Amino acid sequence: MTAMDISSAPMSPEEQENVELLISMMGGDVDSEAARRVLKKHGNDIQKAASAILEGDRAEEYGPRSPPHRTASRPEKEKDVIDLTGDEESQMTEALRMSLETNQEQTFGPSNRAPDPSWAMVPSNKPAMSSEDQTLNRAIEESLATSYSQFEKEEFFERPLGEQIRKDNRPPALRPTLPTLHYAGLVLQALYCVPQVRESLAAWRPAPPPEVASSDDAMVVEPPKSGPEALVYIIAEVFANMEFAVLSELCIDPLLQELRTQMASAVDNFGDLTEQFLGTVACIIENVLNGDAANKSSKRLFHFQYGSTPTTSAHPPELQEKSIIRIDVLGTETTSDLLSCLISQFSNKEVIYLPSDVVSFHLVRNQPPPYPGRDEGTKIFKYPKCIYMDQFLSENAELAGRKREEQREVEVEVARLSEHRGKTLNFKGKDVLSNLEGAMHFYENVIDRETVEERDYADAMLAKLRGVKSGVEGDLKAIDDKMAELKNRAAAILDDPQLQKHRYDLRAVIINEGPLGRKYLYSYTQHAGKWWKTVDWLVEEVSEEVVLNDPAGLHYGAGPYLLLYSRAMSEEEEKTLPERLQWMDTMRDAVYDNNSVLVEQLADGRAEIESQLSELGEYYLRPPSTAPSTSVEPPTPRGAMTPMDES
Repeated sequence: MTAMDISSAPMSPEEQENVELLISMMGGDVDSEAARRVLKKHGNDIQKAASAILEGDRAEEYGPRSPPHRTASRPEKEKDVIDLTGDEESQMTEALRMSLETNQEQTFGPSNRAPDPSWAMVPSNKPAMSSEDQTLNRAIEESLATSYSQFEKEEFFERPLGEQIRKDNRPPALRPTLPTLHYAGLVLQALYCVPQVRESLAAWRPAPPPEVASSDDAMVVEPPKSGPEALVYIIAEVFANMEFAVLSELCIDPLLQELRTQMASAVDNFGDLTEQFLGTVACIIENVLNGDAANKSSKRLFHFQYGSTPTTSAHPPELQEKSIIRIDVLGTETTSDLLSCLISQFSNKEVIYLPSDVVSFHLVRNQPPPYPGRDEGTKIFKYPKCIYMDQFLSENAELAGRKREEQREVEVEVARLSEHRGKTLNFKGKDVLSNLEGAMHFYENVIDRETVEERDYADAMLAKLRGVKSGVEGDLKAIDDKMAELKNRAAAILDDPQLQKHRYDLRAVIINEGPLGRKYLYSYTQHAGKWWKTVDWLVEEVSEEVVLNDPAGLHYGAGPYLLLYSRAMSEEEEKTLPERLQWMDTMRDAVYDNNSVLVEQLADGRAEIESQLSELGEYYLRPPSTAPSTSVEPPTPRGAMTPMDES
């Protein structure tokens, strides 16, 4: 039979039945000639023909294009009904037509319905909120308003001295008296928990005054009286107290006053204040540690050197310094994790020429908070326990570029499959599976099935529909499986040993729940092989899973806003860190003196306090006169100190 004969030859009863079924499945949006051509092209296989039509195939090569099939206009009806008195072949068309069309004709003009007092105006681009979501939204707004009005008036709760005894070697909390400076205490505590920062400050010694620089007293450490060295000395004193003091919380008002720390207000952004404070502290420390030449030193604690991607041009790139990377958290599918944001914001334009020991990320949220119940508000920004910075280094620019191009090609294929999936699942804006289920319901429960012929006919149609539905579901599963395979492949492309030499481990996370106040601003820090959560004065152990998946702040458009990573250390380096810390004798002895005075005040006949003090052991209670030149490792906390898994 020629191509022209396809449209002119009469259809057999079976072919007529298949064409009617195919037209019905497509909701009447395919003319009979096109349906017949596609069926002929695919050997009268309804499943294959339906999939082809969903993908836009009309098999024009099998015959001349016929004008769209137009049915006679139907008289206006008050509502759609299924006419069981009509012929059987039209009943399937009517069943699917009803599943695809609305039950009412559209009319234009004012509504004649009485207004309902429970109606509320909502933006047209947002789904309406349920009553539960509205209640939650009001509660959130009231919570925010209350916290804003009470923030600056929040009183400082001072616990009895006997309740402030340190437990094992968890990091002490740093508590400013003013709630408006609470954010700065969390930043300093986080810096103490970064091994490279603590070790650098413990090894630092201030320059001797000019009058004693050449005398025998040059080895005597004198606290600087002014300037950046005086600030670093005070920071080192605070860190020494965090290392040796028996108290679980320390007041840092003098240090914050010397640093001229900006007090927060109800309208300030904690992220911006934190970035400003951290940047100031990092600059002061690094300039002093490197003799006021941080930008020229090969040893970099906080500041890394970056610039445009290297080229063959005779003009070298202009290099700049940075200690904090700002990450725009947009909440989209492609920007909901740290690495994706880094790749989109950093690697395509700039590379790192000289890396630093510490990398800080400020997570910036400029989007308004989503209202409760909206899907976009439930995405948690993901950050890994470790990150490899190799792909952002200048020496790996060419290799990383090729890898990312390969990754983009895979992602393009994933996008193509996703589009194909959408076309398979939806036909002209209508859900194919729902339409098929509606038609199946019609043949199974609605159509007249009194006679044997009627039952046989209905069962045959039902079997065909089930076959098509099974085929569509099979196609969707195949697409989903392929997409999952490609996504895993894309994620593994950068898992190259050449790009995994500079590992940085997560050391601290600072989180804002949304409202203002000490209990809503807290941190996670890694110290002595464990993770600790600090909320005001309370420091408690938590799991790594909690640190990496904290959902706080989702409904407020808040959450984690500062991440501190530093170069990875071996298990042995992490464990022996306290032994390597070379604190100044004067600082350590001063802390021991304070500890002795405090112990005498607290242990006066109180057995429970004496028991707590005895658990601290020699590390915290050793007399200054017998202190060795190097510190002793603190008592091992309950449970083995295990390093973070590198996998």
